[in-house]
Amino acid sequence: MSATGLYSALSGAVAEGQALEAVAANLANASTTAFRAQRLGFREVLVRTQGRKEQRFVQTSTITLDTTPGPVRFTGQSTDVALEGPGFLAVQTPAGPRYVRGGSMMRGPDGSLLTLGGHALLGTDGRPLRIPPGAVEFGRRGEVLVEGQLVGRMQIVEFARPETLRGEGSGLFASGPGNVPQAAGRTEVLSRHLEGANVNPLRAMTDVIVTSRHYEALHRLIETYREIDTTAARELATAT
Repeated sequence: MSATGLYSALSGAVAEGQALEAVAANLANASTTAFRAQRLGFREVLVRTQGRKEQRFVQTSTITLDTTPGPVRFTGQSTDVALEGPGFLAVQTPAGPRYVRGGSMMRGPDGSLLTLGGHALLGTDGRPLRIPPGAVEFGRRGEVLVEGQLVGRMQIVEFARPETLRGEGSGLFASGPGNVPQAAGRTEVLSRHLEGANVNPLRAMTDVIVTSRHYEALHRLIETYREIDTTAARELATAT
């Protein structure tokens, strides 16, 4: 005896809940270095007819990265790196290779060249880069120089479908099946620069407010349908 619109409203609430998580993450990371915003797509998954009434259901169909570059600013710090173009730097993590859009680098205790998150940058040979003590500089093709001497080259990769990369937090991105990294051909390194998030804070705030209101409205609708069911059940019990 469930109200026929309950499940449609429920599917909408689930989808809006997922959207709310994504837009809230975008807003929270508006000042995170090289953050990429998430964009959600929705689709109608089922239309069910009951007499003359139609029930339509919705679900999240895609979660993609907004690949628009973020604003790049000059920092003057020789260990700061940004990328110009669609590529990523490869880093080593316990879960395997992951990808970053640059950031502030540092020399680890064992000589590894690390991101601020503690992940070792990989060289073109697929191994962690290790550098001797001294002043570090980066060339436009990923060269790593210490005191002016070439000591390695960062692995820069590009993807045929960068929008399908999955953000894992801390500036890390993971590639999915079939999206194999290729040697970069259109990406250059900008030394002494950092890339900002590609999130417009005002738009992100608006998205959070609008999505929250949609989510709350659907929950009110669900409660209304529950009240209808309860009332109908009570009247049926009284009638019998």
